Amino acid sequence: MLSLLFVPADGGSKLDKAFASGADAMIVDLEDSIATDRKDAARASAAAFIKTAVSQAKRPRLLVRVNGIATGLTDADLDAIVPAKPDAILLPKAEGGASVVHADAKLSAREAIAGIDEGHIKILAQAIETALALDADDYRAHAARARQFAEYSFSPNRAAAAALEIYLSLLESEG
Repeated sequence: MLSLLFVPADGGSKLDKAFASGADAMIVDLEDSIATDRKDAARASAAAFIKTAVSQAKRPRLLVRVNGIATGLTDADLDAIVPAKPDAILLPKAEGGASVVHADAKLSAREAIAGIDEGHIKILAQAIETALALDADDYRAHAARARQFAEYSFSPNRAAAAALEIYLSLLESEG
């Protein structure tokens, strides 16, 4: 993926413009770009847009940046967008392997409820936003699960999965 374009979920015509922009991936944002009192409307807008957009033959990868696990808003985000079948969610403020495992459990349950194959919607974790996210010991403790995640990680060219595998190998050699 060479280009990622973030667009607020309540962006109206901005969503259509971003879709037609030629970006490799479009990230429909439910997190920081949406005020708290507009979250419900943004979720509905995101779901409607994604549901229509995924049916297009020529399209960018469609991701939805949900609210972080610690906010308590992730469940409502997933309830709204999973039935629309985005390619992936972008998990912000991921604080180590446990955050990915937690998000995976939430996502898997909703995929089952919606009749979607488990693992259809991938998880791309933003693991650089907090100090805890950079804690090597936490990633070492979750190395097996992180490797399993790397195998189905959203990455068209697999570079991200390969980088994660190298990083985990380095952590294990230090331990």
